[in-house]
Amino acid sequence: MKTICNLCLLFFVTISFSQQRLDSDGWTVFESKNTSKIIYISSTSGDDTTGKVYAPNTNEIGNDPFLPNGNIKPFKTIDQATKQFESGEAVWVLFKRGDVFKGELTLPHRNGESKDRPMLYGSYGVKKEMPLFEIAVSNKTVIRNRKDYKYVAIVGLSFDVPGRNPDDPKFEGFKNEAPSAFSLLCTTADCEISSLLIEGCVFRFFRGNSIQAQKDGVVNEVTLRRNVLTDMYSSGGHSQGLFTGLVNNFMLEENIFDHNGWYKQSYTGYNDREEGQATIFNHNTYFQNPTNVIFRNNSFYRPSSIGTKWTANDGPASGLNIEVSNNLFHDCEVGISLGGNKTEAPYRFKDVVVQGNVFNSGGLSRQTDRTLAWNMDIEDWDNGVFRENYIVHQNSDEIDNGIGIKIVGENRNLTIENNILYGLKKTQYLSIRNYDFMSTIIKGNDFSTVDTRSKHIDFGDKFPNGNIKFEDNKYLGQTPNIRVDSKTETLEEWSNISTEDVSKSIEQPDYKDPTRSLERYIKEELNLNSLDEFYLELRKQNIFNWRKAYTTQAINSWIKEGFEKNSLLHVTDYEKNKRETFLKYNYGDGTFEIISNVSDKVTCIEVVSLGGVVVKTIKNDVKFNTISDLSSGLYFFRFKKDTSQVLSVERYLKK
Repeated sequence: MKTICNLCLLFFVTISFSQQRLDSDGWTVFESKNTSKIIYISSTSGDDTTGKVYAPNTNEIGNDPFLPNGNIKPFKTIDQATKQFESGEAVWVLFKRGDVFKGELTLPHRNGESKDRPMLYGSYGVKKEMPLFEIAVSNKTVIRNRKDYKYVAIVGLSFDVPGRNPDDPKFEGFKNEAPSAFSLLCTTADCEISSLLIEGCVFRFFRGNSIQAQKDGVVNEVTLRRNVLTDMYSSGGHSQGLFTGLVNNFMLEENIFDHNGWYKQSYTGYNDREEGQATIFNHNTYFQNPTNVIFRNNSFYRPSSIGTKWTANDGPASGLNIEVSNNLFHDCEVGISLGGNKTEAPYRFKDVVVQGNVFNSGGLSRQTDRTLAWNMDIEDWDNGVFRENYIVHQNSDEIDNGIGIKIVGENRNLTIENNILYGLKKTQYLSIRNYDFMSTIIKGNDFSTVDTRSKHIDFGDKFPNGNIKFEDNKYLGQTPNIRVDSKTETLEEWSNISTEDVSKSIEQPDYKDPTRSLERYIKEELNLNSLDEFYLELRKQNIFNWRKAYTTQAINSWIKEGFEKNSLLHVTDYEKNKRETFLKYNYGDGTFEIISNVSDKVTCIEVVSLGGVVVKTIKNDVKFNTISDLSSGLYFFRFKKDTSQVLSVERYLKK
């Protein structure tokens, strides 16, 4: 007989990236000592006959190549400027801020010299406006490769296709052919895409974007940070905000994805793409057979179908070492699908952490005209954790097919713990179908329903005795509605079937403000009147205007604070136990320091989540330490003299 694992493995994804230093505002720092040539390009003041190539720190440039203090001589066109250097050089190509470059444009395929001395496409000048590339509809791809594409950074540039924007006077109609912003592909062993950074860029109204390896090609160490990718669609094929295949060591961090894969709601049905209608095949992001991937602090709004879709179609562990933490999913027909397109099971996804994410208002826009709101799809995981996520507020009466967490397929060493599911109409909070479990535990979750049409748990078949364990879950909001093999069970019957102790399962937690949502945030914190205003403001985010109030960290923290449980700290009362202040500095980024004259009293610090779970214990060097490995949100620091004596309990908001 298969046996349950009572101590499931807790882990975090650890991936090695060669990341540049960041400045105090969180942007990558580039130092002129790491370049050999600097080339300036201006559409307004450049001249291809007089343009010059500069060495760093020349008199015309001064100390800061991004703000040259002399009378520099820029080139006018990309083509002429890039004739001045070869692939493999550490060159900076800087476009004048506020200038507009039009037509059929391509950033040339050039490699940098090394990780520390990359090829940089960036900007210069005193204006706080990004260089804008208005790409022709007839253009093929702006950023592409022939073979290798290594040691390249593309920072602070804006790319748009006004001819594909129906609200733009330059709109050329809905055409089948459309350009991609970036399309990077390696198919042979002598091709490698590596050490690539795309940061602080804006991409609008393209067909889509892709970075992928096929066959023997290699994609390794790619980072996309703080980009805005919106309004991708196609009238003649599939369209994704970002598609990747066979990538390794890939970081997606603090990006904004909105309204990708569609222009208008499906009105003819049958996945018709005419005029950019939404289809079930288009998504904000689509990752195929990934290895060593981190999604962190991104926001996914209004995709054609899925916020982020993951497939692993080459058998066991063909999707490996994946972290999806503290992202925001709003108005997605499906939030995260981590298990679709099965070909060779079981255990296709190995070592997965999905933690601290917020799912809000699923299915609101009904992009494909379906009436579904599925938030989390888990299938064929081997050693996976879905922990401390917030699936909240599906209020639409039009939705009649809601799912909070869906578990299907063959899973082992799976932990579903300390999640909060709240306010979901017509929803199966936990749906389990076509399953085979080994060593699975579901514990400490709050399933809080709002109407009688929702179910706390729905097993599609008989309960798999011995292979799955339920522990300390709460079934709140109404009379517990639990179905097993099409039969509704009372709480007592459920306890007999599952052996779960349900004596405290209907005690309502004392949430601080559980109606918090993105809709409330934009009104109360941003002083905006509607979601439409919010989406317009999102499109103004850029490297010169990165407002923290519009970031995932700020929005998620605010929503999570509403679900703070005053009753689950297990230290009687927070204010009562805060006898003296121990925290000296609260940096917000995960580092902290405690007051030196009390440090000798403290033998350990327990870091407690909102769910009342000790997620980290710090025993060594408590004077200065870090919780940078934890997702953003509100924590409590429990300062202890020994295993039983609590000296103080203090809040820590990790941004």
